[in-house]
Amino acid sequence: LVCDSTKDRNPLDLSYSELVNSKVITSIANTQRKFNNLTIDLCHCLLVDDYIFEKIEIVIKTFGPRLKKFKLWNSMQPKPSEINEKQLFVLLENVPLLEDFIFKNIYVKESDDIDKKELNLSNLKSLLLDYCIFDTPAVLLKIPKNVLRELTFTFEPNEEQPFQEFFDRQGKIRKLELFENEKINFHHFELHHLKISNNCDFLQMIQQQPSLKYLD
Repeated sequence: LVCDSTKDRNPLDLSYSELVNSKVITSIANTQRKFNNLTIDLCHCLLVDDYIFEKIEIVIKTFGPRLKKFKLWNSMQPKPSEINEKQLFVLLENVPLLEDFIFKNIYVKESDDIDKKELNLSNLKSLLLDYCIFDTPAVLLKIPKNVLRELTFTFEPNEEQPFQEFFDRQGKIRKLELFENEKINFHHFELHHLKISNNCDFLQMIQQQPSLKYLD
């Protein structure tokens, strides 16, 4: 008799209160269950300090090897949670099968000691960066070249130009949503789906993107 339980295929949603609950974290550290879809809501956590990061790292190291979708966000807008580049890098290097990463309402602070190696994210296809602030594009530049197919980029960096290199490295994007980033050049993409700010020249956009099937 072979039993195939589907429970572990369901999404796992963790709140900030669960992250700081020692019983919950101990249970996660000792579990045999596996999930491929994880959401962590940092609501009410304004700073991911060493204590909080240790809890998040336990969760990621437990479920990360099998994760295909990961959402890290703060549902309490407009105040973002703060995480540094090194912490974010550590989380992403533990999800080798990740295909879909959603990152929302988070401030990523610059770190001096971020790892120089490339992230093992060759399966990453979809990246959503929404209501985020990045001091630098350092972590984004660790994503392997030309892996992304879908990108939502709706945040205002302090300077747009440093993020151009990230766009230049991802030439296979087919679906793009871009807002408040007028200086970003994406003409090298062959887009099928584009959603962009109203202040763009739509006629020019159609001429530059002849493969477009959807424009908003």
